[in-house]
Amino acid sequence: MPNLKQAARAMIASTLLWYIFIPEITISQTRGPTYASPKAEKIIEKVLAAHGGLSKWRAAKTMRFTGIELYSVELTEGMSEWDRWGWSEQTFELATRRGYHDLPIEKASLGSDGKRIWSRGLQGGNPPGARYESIFYFINLPWLTQDPGVHIADPGVGKLPNDSQEYITIKLTFAPGVGNTKDDYHLLYIDKETFRLKATQYVVTYAALLDMMGIPPEMTSMGPLVRIFDDYVTVAGLTVPSRYRTYGGDGEQLFGIHLISNIQFGIPLDESRMKLDRADVIDTSNPSQRMVSK
Repeated sequence: MPNLKQAARAMIASTLLWYIFIPEITISQTRGPTYASPKAEKIIEKVLAAHGGLSKWRAAKTMRFTGIELYSVELTEGMSEWDRWGWSEQTFELATRRGYHDLPIEKASLGSDGKRIWSRGLQGGNPPGARYESIFYFINLPWLTQDPGVHIADPGVGKLPNDSQEYITIKLTFAPGVGNTKDDYHLLYIDKETFRLKATQYVVTYAALLDMMGIPPEMTSMGPLVRIFDDYVTVAGLTVPSRYRTYGGDGEQLFGIHLISNIQFGIPLDESRMKLDRADVIDTSNPSQRMVSK
């Protein structure tokens, strides 16, 4: 298993914003996930209700938010102050994942028409395809359990590192062509009393990102990592994480603290930004095929 600390430092050094892993999924209003059992379905229904409900989320149409990422001092030792945090302003259409990011520190932007992802003014760093939906996916995870191609396993129980509380656990896996690779998964940790999502365990599988980080070619993923949701805010009846932390799977190494603010729903997209400009560069990074030789 590669050294997570070294890999994380490589990732931070290459870009001001550290974004990891996102299955490539487009929402269908008519199809949904598959469940291992009625019990699994019942628990996910309670999770959806605890976060405001699926119908209300879909009716919101769009989401806008500010993302701030603060990386641990240990991981950024010797780097400039600017390399220790990231800032993005992001807008998404929920049903299509069309949208755009403004990256003030980098003086750059990302965009997507739901099929292609492009960047403008981006100087190196993580592939746009590995960055585009990362924050969006994690803060919308309760609702994205309902995407097509998601398989929801039978519930279990488990504890998080450095936490004596027992949680309901449910594993999400993805049909071929949905996740980046067959190794993609989320292991959800759900509060037994409130049914809010407390954490998710996952792996980094985006192939071009693994290449960039110097992960050995025989490895198809890096991790596991754990994201723990510390605080929530309710906006327009929808309960969304406002603060979460990323750790190595054993909970010993803190990689970063993530703050979400200025959350708005129902703000129309600026359609002029859905048209490619000659300054835009279409992302051609490969999410599933390693390019380095074994």
